[in-house]
Amino acid sequence: MILQTSSEQRTSDSAYVTSGGDIRDLIMSAGTALAEFAAGIAENSYPQPRASSQDGIQSGGIVIVCGAGNNGCDGLAAAYVLKTKGFITKVYDVSLRKGPASPARAHFENQLREEAKIEIKSAFNDSTETLADSFKEDISSAALVLDCVFGSGFDVSRPLPAGISAVFDEINGCAAKVISADVPSGVSADTGETVLRPVNADYTVAFQHAKPGHYILSGKRFCGNVFVANIGMPSGLDLVSGTREAFTPEDLESVRKLLPERDPYGHKYSNGRVLVIAGSKRYCGAAVLAVSSALRGGAGLVTAAVPGSIADALTIACPEAVRFSLGDASSEVLTESHVPAILAEASRSDVIVIGPGLGRDERTLEAVRTILSSSEIRKAVVDADALFAISPLGGLHCEGAGKLFENKQVILTPHEAEAARLLGTDVKTVSEHRLSCASEISLKSGAVTVLKGSGTVTLSSSEMFTVNSTGNSSLSKGGSGDVLSGLAGSLLARTDDPYEAARAAVFIHGLAAERLSEEYSEFCVLPSDLPVAFSEILC
Repeated sequence: MILQTSSEQRTSDSAYVTSGGDIRDLIMSAGTALAEFAAGIAENSYPQPRASSQDGIQSGGIVIVCGAGNNGCDGLAAAYVLKTKGFITKVYDVSLRKGPASPARAHFENQLREEAKIEIKSAFNDSTETLADSFKEDISSAALVLDCVFGSGFDVSRPLPAGISAVFDEINGCAAKVISADVPSGVSADTGETVLRPVNADYTVAFQHAKPGHYILSGKRFCGNVFVANIGMPSGLDLVSGTREAFTPEDLESVRKLLPERDPYGHKYSNGRVLVIAGSKRYCGAAVLAVSSALRGGAGLVTAAVPGSIADALTIACPEAVRFSLGDASSEVLTESHVPAILAEASRSDVIVIGPGLGRDERTLEAVRTILSSSEIRKAVVDADALFAISPLGGLHCEGAGKLFENKQVILTPHEAEAARLLGTDVKTVSEHRLSCASEISLKSGAVTVLKGSGTVTLSSSEMFTVNSTGNSSLSKGGSGDVLSGLAGSLLARTDDPYEAARAAVFIHGLAAERLSEEYSEFCVLPSDLPVAFSEILC
């Protein structure tokens, strides 16, 4: 699914007007789409998160809360359409406008007053920022609330007036279903960043295109079910770069097209050679998971470079893997003494997967840094303890990290804590600014970044990223990331595009979890179950 930024949306609107279109027609189209969706909720035509009936809608009414911009005009247009459909409709203005209305705003306000006989009330007392009793009463008794305060034009860097925060709190505290126009107010359409307490919508009706903020945390938490409404923007004027995408389960066929083609006449060496450098005496399972995932992901030959103390266990768990023992049975961790042999093996491999279960022995961390800086490494998936080894990017432990992956094809797969360590910041900052943090990691490292979590972001640059919506809480178990790194390695072995390999791996990994959860529940799915489930998706 292609995502549109707020800037692209504004440019499309301007092009529409410049070409001779009337902005009022576009607003009316958006308002009609919003109204029809709201009517569908009222008539039980859509899945409902809270119980209600049409009688309840009619008796409690629909309250539409409108801001000053075009999003507010969309709400006014929706109010007009809903009134013509017979719904009790109440409209509140929260703009605290001091100057004259725009021509479009004046048109829709007049239409409501003169044709629909709807009074537009202020949500505040006497142009102050204290909420009017009538507003609080109508919100508390409403069956539906339409949030048309900010939409995609919201700038999260600007502090909210106290009165608007109170409006949001009133909406969030009511028993009604909440439908947001385009983007829930208080959520950035472009980044998913939010104010402290944005509108918490049950549904969001996106106009023409979904926005990045619908799928990126924290905004994703507040959008509810997102529906995209075509508002009739002519295709020639519909500006969207196409480099920002969201992958949903419905995109399976599109993702399959990203997968490397398998030569029907090929052999094990032509289907990708993956070297997995993983495991330690304490974390043998991580190596097993990464290796088995690379095998199930289609790699022709997977070599497991593991400390000698766990080599036998790895062979038993994954007999298909080539055993590459690092030292004898007394060897518990990767050390610098193993590096020459690893680099020799890496020169014969298409890609390395490094990090799962290596541990944080200082000898191991130094060995990882030596391996990753070697010219023998052309492609790599860097995960887990290998990410620890290069943290912070540009710091004392990794001098010149910005050049570490120069002329290499590398995928970094941090979760939020690992991303915070890479950037020398805290988890809260990463959690609140996921897109910008992923972008900074890629900028500093030169790698494709996979920032894991709900709505995993796979990013090549700030202008090219994919937000993934497959997956569920079953992935919140130790070992899930090891499976992802193995799968990404198997795909990267057969392509020269780490971005495509990474986003395809994230999608497949998440979809496998969803399908397994249907059988076992989200509680019971194990990371070791995931590679077997790839077969349903990769076929």
